[in-house]
Amino acid sequence: MSLLEQSLQNLTFAMCWLRSPLQVGAAAPSSSQLGRSMATALNLSTPGPIVELGAGTGAITEMLLSSGVAAERLVIVEREPMFLRILRRRFPHPIRVLTGDARELDGLLRRERISDIAGVVSGLPLLAMTRNTRIAILQQAFQPMAGRGQLVQYTYGPVVPVSRSVLAQLSLQVRRVSTVWANIPPATIWRFSRAANQPRVGLDY
Repeated sequence: MSLLEQSLQNLTFAMCWLRSPLQVGAAAPSSSQLGRSMATALNLSTPGPIVELGAGTGAITEMLLSSGVAAERLVIVEREPMFLRILRRRFPHPIRVLTGDARELDGLLRRERISDIAGVVSGLPLLAMTRNTRIAILQQAFQPMAGRGQLVQYTYGPVVPVSRSVLAQLSLQVRRVSTVWANIPPATIWRFSRAANQPRVGLDY
């Protein structure tokens, strides 16, 4: 990517953030270090499609590809029109770039005949969302997921984005994977998975 293209993408990101700060979550794209860490946190050996929610300008998408994720496996879901134009230009077929809301992910994937996904990578600002929205996104992420599938999410700061009560309600567990200090602002990576026959949700953060 040329310096001009990078500058234009940064400008687009900042404009989207200024217009909808709670939906975009940050004034600048994720760093390459964060993208690599997100890819590392995902279990790439699980077969099936990998869905990225809230891809922005594609910083994490690019790192997923460079980490060995086949383009045919990637499904990007984004609802911001300015980001969608950038993503479709940067990542042509066979990567699938879908217009949609993460709260309606299962139906969106069904319409595209995508099932048994291996995992979800999310850059959505969960901490800025309501409790009901977080629940809806987590439900939709795990609904089309294969048994061993995981959701990898990052947040700005060390706070886990989902309460214990929500995790228990959805039978999920969460583990803090790492903190990427080189990102601006620093980001913490979390891995969500189904709780396997546990009376209480296991937490490690």
